[in-house]
Amino acid sequence: MLITPEELLKAVHVFDLRPAEPPPDVPSIAAADPSITPPELAKVMLSLWRCFCDPLRGFLYISVPITSGRREVRLLNRLNCTRTELRTRHKRYRYELIIRPNEADAKRFGRSIKPLLRAWPAINPAAISVADWGQEDYMDLWLPAIVCYVTAMVVTPGWAFSGGSRLEVNLALQLGAPIFDHLARLLSVKDLELQDAWARQTLRREGWSNAQIDDYLPPITFQQRPFVSLMERPEAGWPYHPDPAAFV
Repeated sequence: MLITPEELLKAVHVFDLRPAEPPPDVPSIAAADPSITPPELAKVMLSLWRCFCDPLRGFLYISVPITSGRREVRLLNRLNCTRTELRTRHKRYRYELIIRPNEADAKRFGRSIKPLLRAWPAINPAAISVADWGQEDYMDLWLPAIVCYVTAMVVTPGWAFSGGSRLEVNLALQLGAPIFDHLARLLSVKDLELQDAWARQTLRREGWSNAQIDDYLPPITFQQRPFVSLMERPEAGWPYHPDPAAFV
């Protein structure tokens, strides 16, 4: 599949080794070629990262809520609707009250972890925005990226309310990757477990049932495994779905 210059330029802007904002004249990847499917686009991105990745160092991944998280919980409570209804009937509210402020937070947190950037180049997922992509599409990009290229992770405040961040944290634990907070402090497994418990308790106080909480918050295995280097990790197939048994 041919990659246009616009797609390549947009892809390079994923890294935090670039200006704070992409040039305004760079079109979205979807606009450059609307025929590209999410799996095809994810393949392109993974191939590009391989060109930049030092296999002995890898990348630092900034795990931030984009389409979910605490803001989505508040809006679901306020509108008294399901996630499907929120995404189909309240698209404007979802963008203005969830996605847009989450993206702004992601950029701010990306600037707050400068001490960690001395050790790793960073991938900030908020730098990629594709029209009509849902959380599942983004996960089909970011989870394989973590397996193939990420050796450390940063979690931002409220990560435990985000389905995507929880999947990413669970995968980082399976890979034995160190996890830091947005102030560059190393977090223990117990720290992460306490934040998960706080998120669950908060939802219970807001009237969520245990079944609703379990459906909204993907489970996490709170067990730190030995670090698995990039060269030791299994080759990711496509489409890729993380199987914790692969790392036992």
